[in-house]
Amino acid sequence: GGKDSIYFEMAARANRLAKKLRDGLAKSGVKFYSESQTNQIFPVLPVNIVRELEKDFFFYEWAPEKEGMIPIRLVTGWGSEDSDADAFIKRVGELLRA
Repeated sequence: GGKDSIYFEMAARANRLAKKLRDGLAKSGVKFYSESQTNQIFPVLPVNIVRELEKDFFFYEWAPEKEGMIPIRLVTGWGSEDSDADAFIKRVGELLRA
Protein backbone atom coordinates (compact mmCIF):
# COMPACT_ATOMS: atom_id res chain seq x y z
CA GLY A 1 0.00 0.00 0.00
CA GLY A 2 0.92 3.63 0.41
CA LYS A 3 2.54 6.04 -1.95
CA ASP A 4 4.81 3.45 -3.59
CA SER A 5 1.87 1.34 -4.73
CA ILE A 6 0.29 4.37 -6.44
CA TYR A 7 3.47 4.93 -8.45
CA PHE A 8 3.61 1.24 -9.32
CA GLU A 9 -0.04 1.27 -10.45
CA MET A 10 0.52 4.36 -12.62
CA ALA A 11 3.64 2.86 -14.20
CA ALA A 12 1.91 -0.47 -14.83
CA ARG A 13 -1.02 1.36 -16.47
CA ALA A 14 1.31 3.40 -18.70
CA ASN A 15 3.18 0.24 -19.72
CA ARG A 16 -0.11 -1.57 -20.46
CA LEU A 17 -1.27 1.29 -22.69
CA ALA A 18 2.07 1.32 -24.52
CA LYS A 19 1.70 -2.42 -25.17
CA LYS A 20 -1.86 -1.82 -26.41
CA LEU A 21 -0.55 0.84 -28.82
CA ARG A 22 2.28 -1.40 -30.00
CA ASP A 23 0.03 -4.42 -30.54
CA GLY A 24 -2.64 -2.36 -32.30
CA LEU A 25 -0.14 -0.70 -34.64
CA ALA A 26 1.60 -4.00 -35.36
CA LYS A 27 -1.76 -5.47 -36.48
CA SER A 28 -1.84 -2.73 -39.15
CA GLY A 29 1.61 -3.81 -40.33
CA VAL A 30 3.59 -1.04 -38.62
CA LYS A 31 7.27 -1.83 -37.98
CA PHE A 32 9.23 -0.49 -35.01
CA TYR A 33 12.57 1.32 -34.73
CA SER A 34 13.44 -0.60 -31.56
CA GLU A 35 11.92 -3.05 -29.13
CA SER A 36 10.64 -1.59 -25.88
CA GLN A 37 9.07 -3.06 -22.76
CA THR A 38 8.44 0.37 -21.23
CA ASN A 39 5.90 3.14 -21.68
CA GLN A 40 7.71 4.33 -24.83
CA ILE A 41 7.29 2.87 -28.31
CA PHE A 42 8.96 3.82 -31.58
CA PRO A 43 6.79 3.09 -34.64
CA VAL A 44 8.24 3.83 -38.08
CA LEU A 45 5.68 5.47 -40.36
CA PRO A 46 5.56 7.05 -43.83
CA VAL A 47 6.29 10.78 -43.80
CA ASN A 48 2.84 11.71 -45.16
CA ILE A 49 1.15 9.76 -42.36
CA VAL A 50 3.36 11.39 -39.72
CA ARG A 51 2.38 14.82 -41.08
CA GLU A 52 -1.32 13.91 -40.86
CA LEU A 53 -0.99 12.51 -37.34
CA GLU A 54 0.77 15.68 -36.15
CA LYS A 55 -2.50 17.56 -36.68
CA ASP A 56 -4.29 15.62 -33.92
CA PHE A 57 -1.67 13.89 -31.77
CA PHE A 58 1.49 14.87 -29.89
CA PHE A 59 4.70 12.89 -30.38
CA TYR A 60 8.37 13.36 -31.22
CA GLU A 61 10.19 12.48 -34.42
CA TRP A 62 12.87 10.15 -33.12
CA ALA A 63 15.31 10.00 -36.04
CA PRO A 64 15.69 11.66 -39.45
CA GLU A 65 13.59 10.61 -42.41
CA LYS A 66 15.05 7.68 -44.31
CA GLU A 67 13.56 6.40 -47.56
CA GLY A 68 10.27 8.18 -46.90
CA MET A 69 9.86 6.77 -43.39
CA ILE A 70 10.23 8.45 -39.98
CA PRO A 71 10.49 6.75 -36.59
CA ILE A 72 8.42 8.54 -33.98
CA ARG A 73 8.43 8.28 -30.19
CA LEU A 74 5.13 7.73 -28.41
CA VAL A 75 5.06 7.96 -24.62
CA THR A 76 2.18 6.88 -22.41
CA GLY A 77 1.85 8.33 -18.93
CA TRP A 78 -0.40 8.62 -15.92
CA GLY A 79 -2.79 10.83 -17.89
CA SER A 80 -3.04 8.51 -20.91
CA GLU A 81 -6.40 6.87 -21.52
CA ASP A 82 -7.41 3.73 -23.39
CA SER A 83 -9.44 6.01 -25.65
CA ASP A 84 -6.23 7.89 -26.59
CA ALA A 85 -4.54 4.66 -27.65
CA ASP A 86 -7.67 3.50 -29.49
CA ALA A 87 -7.95 6.79 -31.39
CA PHE A 88 -4.29 6.71 -32.46
CA ILE A 89 -4.46 3.07 -33.57
CA LYS A 90 -7.67 3.74 -35.50
CA ARG A 91 -6.27 6.83 -37.24
CA VAL A 92 -3.04 5.11 -38.27
CA GLY A 93 -5.05 2.20 -39.69
CA GLU A 94 -7.26 4.59 -41.67
CA LEU A 95 -4.25 6.48 -43.06
CA LEU A 96 -2.41 3.29 -44.01
CA ARG A 97 -5.47 2.01 -45.90
CA ALA A 98 -6.11 5.35 -47.67
